[in-house]
Formats: sequence, structure tokens, C-alpha cells
Amino acid sequence: MDTAAIECHAARLRRGLELFKGETDSSLSSFPNDCCDFVTWVCLLHFHANGLTNLRGLRAQVSASDKHRWLEVNGQTVDITADQFEQPAVIVGPDSAWHKSLVLIENKAIEGEQLERLKRMEFSNSVLARLLELAPV
Repeated sequence: MDTAAIECHAARLRRGLELFKGETDSSLSSFPNDCCDFVTWVCLLHFHANGLTNLRGLRAQVSASDKHRWLEVNGQTVDITADQFEQPAVIVGPDSAWHKSLVLIENKAIEGEQLERLKRMEFSNSVLARLLELAPV
């Protein structure tokens, strides 16, 4: 999948999340604030279901009190919650200056047992299904 296709998928998930936050009282009701962990895992499930296997989860210190999580998909930064830090709402590409400026505290491949555990999370899967319903191609 090329960068343009990854960006289309990321934008679709973002649209779905914007619509979904209005119909839930979960932590996603504050989207994009304070939900990058969950959103990253939902995005990961989506990209994996679409045949991508080169997936990494990254986490960084943004400030003394804030941490942030996003994905790397086939070497591309994919972040759909960065606007909580006054960044664009959807970031996809190999060279995000903002992400590179952060202090990484985690950068790991998501595969094997960790991926299987995520795939078994019913809530994540039901949210993903609803997002795709809300934001059709």
C-alpha cells in the first residue's frame, strides 16, 4: 500500500471517529484529546486487516505531563490524533518534523502475541466496525 492509500485509510478512520464521538459517552467522546492509545490500536487493527504487516507502535514524551502514541505503517508516520497538540488532524508521511522532535520512549513492532491480543479485544473491533460504517469509502 502506497502513501496515498495509507492517507485515504487514515482520513477515513479520522472521519469515522469525528462522527462516532457524538454517539458515545466513552473516553472517545473527548476525541482527539486523551485517546491516542486506543485510537492507535484501532488504526493498527484496520491496517492489519487490510494486509499490512510492517506496523510499529511509537510513544513519546510531548511535555512533562503529556505522552503521545501513533503508528508507523510501512515506514510512514500515521497519526490521526496529533491535533490535540496543535498539529494537523491527519499526519501521514515519512518525515514528520513534529514527531521527529519528540523524545521517543517506545518504538516496537506490533506482531505475534501482541497483535493477536489486540485482535481479540471485542470493544476495539466493534468500534472499528462502527467507524467504517460511519465513514464509508
